[in-house]
Amino acid sequence: MNLNSRDKLILIVVLTIAIWVAGIMFFIKPAIEAVKLASQTLDAKEIELADLQKQIKEDEDLPQRCQEAYDKVVKTAEIFYPMQRQHEAMMEVQDLLDVDKKTEEQDIQNQDMSITTASSVNLSRYVFYPAMVATTFDEIMPEDAEEAAQIDTLSLGAYNMSFNFKAKKEDLLKFFNQIQDRTPRSLIIDSVDISDVAENEEDTEWDGTINMEYIMIPDFPSPDDVDKLFPNTPVETVDAVAQ
Repeated sequence: MNLNSRDKLILIVVLTIAIWVAGIMFFIKPAIEAVKLASQTLDAKEIELADLQKQIKEDEDLPQRCQEAYDKVVKTAEIFYPMQRQHEAMMEVQDLLDVDKKTEEQDIQNQDMSITTASSVNLSRYVFYPAMVATTFDEIMPEDAEEAAQIDTLSLGAYNMSFNFKAKKEDLLKFFNQIQDRTPRSLIIDSVDISDVAENEEDTEWDGTINMEYIMIPDFPSPDDVDKLFPNTPVETVDAVAQ
């Protein structure tokens, strides 16, 4: 088929338009969408980078804060006895019964100490709120004492011990004072029954029964030991700039 000059021109124009449309549809438009998507991804990564940089800045002293928190926990834990077997706990208490540490015989004579198997004891934070006079202002701005207290309950291991004793009054009172002043301080006297106070003088010999709770707390791993506890835990390193 022979084409004249006019038909050839029309054909060239049509082919040019078709190529141009195809270029837009298959090359330029996807490129524009790719650039738009890349721009959105860049914005998201810049926000993520800013958050990471902020977190890095905030965590610059994280090792120091971890160590300080650990030191505080260890200091608080000194109040409690460490986790022990029954005979070890009984020997601790047996030693306390020798109040003056001067005589061969114990000041408080343990007749028949017994100890239970390990159990759980709940400790609740105690908050004292003194009685106050109610005023009109209190009615306008009431305070919920229970909410303010935010009492938390902590469960710890414990033994219950009991024994019949013979001791002078002054030695028994020294024993009670010493377990309040010494560290650890988690030996709790639940009850004391005295059969007869008699003359109730300092050297009067009493006999009776004491029931106690021996509360313990486990050791806490230091920050340096945490990695040793989880040797197979992978550590992920993120290059925020590259991302």
